[in-house]
Amino acid sequence: MDGNDKWEIYRLLVDYADAIDKRDRARVGDCFAEHARARYAGNPVGPGREAILDYLWQHLTSLTSTHFVGNVQIDAVSDRSAQTDSFVIATHVVTVDGDVRLRIRGLRYLDRVERQDDGRWRIVEREHIPVWMTEVPGERLS
Repeated sequence: MDGNDKWEIYRLLVDYADAIDKRDRARVGDCFAEHARARYAGNPVGPGREAILDYLWQHLTSLTSTHFVGNVQIDAVSDRSAQTDSFVIATHVVTVDGDVRLRIRGLRYLDRVERQDDGRWRIVEREHIPVWMTEVPGERLS
């Protein structure tokens, strides 16, 4: 694994966050291998890309969101496999009893990624771990 592989893996994690924020189901799906498995807040999801997408879209109920990916650590397992550990700040605009609120969460993603036959890195296992959450009054600007 070289620096270019690490850049592509980092880009995969950022692409996932961007696609979630843009509500682009196809792009989110392209971040996962066909046989992927996930665990979101302790709930097992999958196997399969479509099962993960169905779960995400069922639970993605905010009006809009912004995800920032940071503190990314990438450890090679082989030329075709790596483990990642990243921290995400996710801000969701939600309504509670008609009031707009900002729900801000600190998340940790533990991923196993693999280079697929098409040469692209994709997530094959994801562990989504909520670390903290707060909610404050907010305003939706658009």
